[in-house]
Amino acid sequence: MTNIVLHGAAGRMGHVVAALVAQRDDCQIVAGVDATPYDNAGFPVYTTLAEMDANIKADVVIDFSHPAAVAVLLPVCSQRNLPCVVCTTGLDDSIQALLQETSTKTAIFKSANMSFGINLLAKLAPQAQAVLKGVDIEIVEYQHRQKLDAPSGTAYMPAQAI
Repeated sequence: MTNIVLHGAAGRMGHVVAALVAQRDDCQIVAGVDATPYDNAGFPVYTTLAEMDANIKADVVIDFSHPAAVAVLLPVCSQRNLPCVVCTTGLDDSIQALLQETSTKTAIFKSANMSFGINLLAKLAPQAQAVLKGVDIEIVEYQHRQKLDAPSGTAYMPAQAI
């Protein structure tokens, strides 16, 4: 059984991840972290990972939060040798550097998008560019009104691959 801490538990993706994990029998959410804790999560929710009860045994943190929250999360993951899946986008250079530093002490997996299709697109984009030499490439995206980082990490993935 994989014990998960859900960082960004009260957010849109936090609710999605919690619902998906609830359908599985090989993992469980043992705690959540969010700046706005709530009581009906089905697991204890703390305002920071550092506040989490030391008796809670976690195998990994899954993060869908906010860049400022990632900056607070990573040093605790490093200190506790707690692997982290970082799905938050809009990370500035200082947080990217902190990710790199943390990865020397514990496992870090980071992706701007966990969709198989988007990751396949990012993998294929350089091949398309090689075939379409001299053609202007433009990436256009549509997001919901509450999207905080625009352009999103999803839009940057194929652009960075090219």
